Amino acid sequence: MEILKLAEHHNLGPRTVGDRKSHHSYPSIASRGLQMVGIERAEGGNRFVRHSPAFSQIIVTFEGKGMVNIHGQWRPCRKGEAFLTPANTPHAYFANPDKPWGFCFFLIKEPRVGRFLVPFDEATLTAVNPTPIVHALKGFLDEANRNSEAPTLELWMDVVVDCLRRIAHSTRSRVDYRLARAWSEVRQSLGNDWTLEDIAKIAKISKEQFRRLCHETYNYSPIKRLTILRMRHAADLLILSKDDLETIANKVGYTDPLAFRKAFCRIIGISPSKYRKQSLDHTLETSPDIAFAPISISA
Repeated sequence: MEILKLAEHHNLGPRTVGDRKSHHSYPSIASRGLQMVGIERAEGGNRFVRHSPAFSQIIVTFEGKGMVNIHGQWRPCRKGEAFLTPANTPHAYFANPDKPWGFCFFLIKEPRVGRFLVPFDEATLTAVNPTPIVHALKGFLDEANRNSEAPTLELWMDVVVDCLRRIAHSTRSRVDYRLARAWSEVRQSLGNDWTLEDIAKIAKISKEQFRRLCHETYNYSPIKRLTILRMRHAADLLILSKDDLETIANKVGYTDPLAFRKAFCRIIGISPSKYRKQSLDHTLETSPDIAFAPISISA
């Protein structure tokens, strides 16, 4: 089922245990572009559906499995798999009612950091080694709960971010280098009047081959990917700048504000003006730091 057809939902569930810390209380989290980090063991009732999150997210499973939505289909996210979701793109996941799902999660607030750590434009499931990231995060949380000094927390968070970068590198390396080269150049000039032929020339392959590689890698056409990149950048500008909508439209290649608005609604799910006005943080993301009953980790 398409995510936008599901109701927005943020529910931890009554049997979820774990520990999470937010950027509000820990400068070591905020300074690295993160919004919240945590480890949880969830059961039935833990369910999240976000239509237009203002943050990227990485979930790494270390026990059991949860269900995540990939291209409109529910798929298991098992031990040794990571669920990466970019900002401004709908995502959904839930815990099974019969078996616990152990995972660590990272909400990435800073757009540039988010694009680096989540190098895809749609929710992605990828194989990872969960042990380093889980133990690094557990070390940070343990020190935070002991009220350790800032330098200690900074060191642990450096290890956490290094593990996240390794996950991102492993994921990014699966993209054909010709695609990566072409889209990297496109991202630098999203206001240009790009055509399929222009982008294929950068990749040094034919239009048909470029179209085929895009479908195989991203599950949609080059033109749709271009639109997605433009709308994600527009969403960043709506948050990070004071530019009016017409100026933002021009910066992402639209001379017609109405066409820009329609494209934004189609990709992001809401209008540009509503996106700018809405709160960037929902109930969970703005909640105070919570330490549940301790959980054992056996990644």
